[in-house]
Amino acid sequence: MLLSETLRAEIRRFAADLSSDQPVGTDRCCNWTQHHISTALSQGIGPWLYRTLQNHHEIGLDAESWDRLNRSYSQSMILSLANQACFREVVGALTTAQMPVLVLKGAYLGTFVYRNPALRPMSDLDLLVRDEHFEQARRLLNRLRFGISAEPLEGEYRILQPALAHVRPGILPCAVDLHRALFSMDYYRLPSSLVWQEAVDGELHGQPVF
Repeated sequence: MLLSETLRAEIRRFAADLSSDQPVGTDRCCNWTQHHISTALSQGIGPWLYRTLQNHHEIGLDAESWDRLNRSYSQSMILSLANQACFREVVGALTTAQMPVLVLKGAYLGTFVYRNPALRPMSDLDLLVRDEHFEQARRLLNRLRFGISAEPLEGEYRILQPALAHVRPGILPCAVDLHRALFSMDYYRLPSSLVWQEAVDGELHGQPVF
């Protein structure tokens, strides 16, 4: 546990220097082991590290480390393209049905913060619809051959279920977490009326979103 915490702290400092354009120094990573790379991959920053470090070969990473980071980026790119296709299909259908969509978390961060969806790996799409559209959106996903991972909670228990997870099996499964509110977890307590009031028009992967 102590070694793991030490590695995470070292990688966090390194990532902070990279993201703030601080000098990273020659041979800074020459003593990195595969435990460092495994820790970076477990934190989901492998693809970002690979693209960021392409201009910093002086840091001294060995060939195996470069290869693992490269593979993490390539895999993330494939998943990103699959998620984009899923996004266009689902959001296009919701828009056609006149249900506004607000994009959350990875779907937003990958494009608008990281500027490259492959640099922010994600396993599902988090989409928020208005509460009055939630059941209609569920039926639409069902028509698109999505099944739900857990039965929805009803009544006063709905607050315990931050989103309803939908999955469509395939070679590259498509997963959508459908949110009806952001008032379900200790660190997500935003009234829906405020969320929609503050939402702004945008476009993502060719689809109109908030």
